[in-house]
Amino acid sequence: MLFEAKKLDLEAADELFQCRVSSVKPFALMLSPVYVFMKRNQKFVSVKAPLDFFTPDELESLHRHEEFFLPKLVAAISCFQTSARVIRGILRASITTLPPSSYEVSNEIIKVLAPVWGREFLVSPFCAAIFTDELCGHLEPGELLMGRETAVVKHDLGLLLSGALVFTLVHLGWHDLEQLKKIRTEVYSRSIRGEEWTHSSSYWELVTTDLLRMMDMRFDLGPEALRQCSSQWAFELGGRLKRIEATSRVFEERGEKQMTGGFSW
Repeated sequence: MLFEAKKLDLEAADELFQCRVSSVKPFALMLSPVYVFMKRNQKFVSVKAPLDFFTPDELESLHRHEEFFLPKLVAAISCFQTSARVIRGILRASITTLPPSSYEVSNEIIKVLAPVWGREFLVSPFCAAIFTDELCGHLEPGELLMGRETAVVKHDLGLLLSGALVFTLVHLGWHDLEQLKKIRTEVYSRSIRGEEWTHSSSYWELVTTDLLRMMDMRFDLGPEALRQCSSQWAFELGGRLKRIEATSRVFEERGEKQMTGGFSW
C-alpha cells in the first residue's frame, strides 16, 4: 500500500487500522495518511497527509464518520511514540529530591532508544519528528497554523529539522525536558521564518546546521551520515550508536521482545 494513495478500494480494508475520530487530539502530527470510509462510493478517501494535523474544527466536521482508518504499516513507526512516552516518564521521574545520576538516566534512555534504530541503524527525520512530537507535546497551535497556511515547505522543514534535533540531543545527554521543548519551538519558528542556519552561536545550533546539511543531502540519521560530519557531536553520537548496537545484541541473545506499542494521538 502506498502512503501517497488518495483513495483506496474496499478491498484495502484488511490493510487498515481503525481509530475513533474522538481519540485524535487537535494539532497532533499524523503518522500516515488518514482515511475516512465513504459509504456511497465504497471507498476510503484520504483526509489528512503524513506529518499534517487536524484542527478542532476539522475534527468536528469529520466526527460524523466516527472512525478514521490508517495503514497497518504505521505499526513500525509507533515504536517511536512508545519510546518517547517512556523517556518522558524517565525525565520527569529524574526531577526528585534525590535524583539519579546523569549516567544512570542516560543508560536507561539508551536502552529505551535501542529498538527504534532497527537492524539498519537508520532513523529518518520523519520518524524523529514523530518521536519529538510525542516527547515534547504539540507545538503552539497559532505557530503551526501560520506555518501550514503561509509557508508549507518551510513548515515541513521546521517539523523535520526540530524533530531530528531533539531526537539527537536526547541521545547526547540533554535531559531537561523544558529546555528541549524551548529549543524545538525556536527551531520550528526560525525555520518557518526563513532562517538559513549559517551562523552557529551555541552547541545545539551547530548540531542543527549539520543536521540540515544531512537532510539536504538526503541522508537519514545513521553511521554513514555521521561519518560525513566532522563535528564533535557526530563523533559522540557514533559512540552512543555503538552502545545501542551492543544493547540490541543483548536483546537478541536473550530472545527478549523489543519494545513495540500502539500509536496514540
